[in-house]
Amino acid sequence: MLDVNVTAGKVQAYSVNLAARDKSLDLIKWLALVTMVIDHLRILMPDTLSWTVVPGRAAFPLFALILAANVLRQPQGRWKTRTNSRYLMMLATFALISQPGYGYAWKHSAGNILFTLLLGLLLVLMVRHGKSNKASFLGAATLIIPVCLISDNLEYGLSGVLLPSAFLMALQKVGKVWWLLPAMLAAMANTSDFETGLALIIIPLQIIDMGEAKIYLELLVAIGGSLLGLWIKEKRLSLDIPPVGSWGYAFYPAHMGLLVLVHAAFT
Repeated sequence: MLDVNVTAGKVQAYSVNLAARDKSLDLIKWLALVTMVIDHLRILMPDTLSWTVVPGRAAFPLFALILAANVLRQPQGRWKTRTNSRYLMMLATFALISQPGYGYAWKHSAGNILFTLLLGLLLVLMVRHGKSNKASFLGAATLIIPVCLISDNLEYGLSGVLLPSAFLMALQKVGKVWWLLPAMLAAMANTSDFETGLALIIIPLQIIDMGEAKIYLELLVAIGGSLLGLWIKEKRLSLDIPPVGSWGYAFYPAHMGLLVLVHAAFT
């Protein structure tokens, strides 16, 4: 991780570093895409394929980890960059494009996952690039307060917006105990609301009392997906795996639209 006060040589090294492919991160991207598609197969046959929601709970935590890993590669204080502007613009654009298909598929008006990731990216950039802890806190609070007001209309809610920042902390801190922070937050993101998620984490036996084994499995997969992603990122694997480039943004609305069309054609 480079210091804020970089020399010209270090800036050049940083640019080269960003250009290099991170094979571990590409593997995480593929896992996120595959588990997302498995999850969304429910669109075709909601009753028969309802089980796909269980493995699909790993997708969002992995996407949040990807955001955090990309932001961590940036030297602190260098947030006003063309890369970040493009990152935010791509998420915003494809979030808007995806919303009609998302609303039709799931029959509700909540904002899709890309809106959650967009807000999560804004927050993690504030946390990473705040010139001081106080500045980071004030910037984060400025964003979190309005998010609390709209969290019920946002997929994965407030927990989902906080998740990339939790992954950033886990990647920065020494010791795997910090991995529990995003893992628990990922579980909370998969509950109906922030308060319920917090209660389930504090008193996990409530899950069993609810008599819903499926809910229990979903939370375990969300936690397991978070920990697996962090493990892969730490190992720096050198696999010969195809990169996931900018086409990944378009994949979300494209696959969603295709599934909706196939479902409509056979119903």
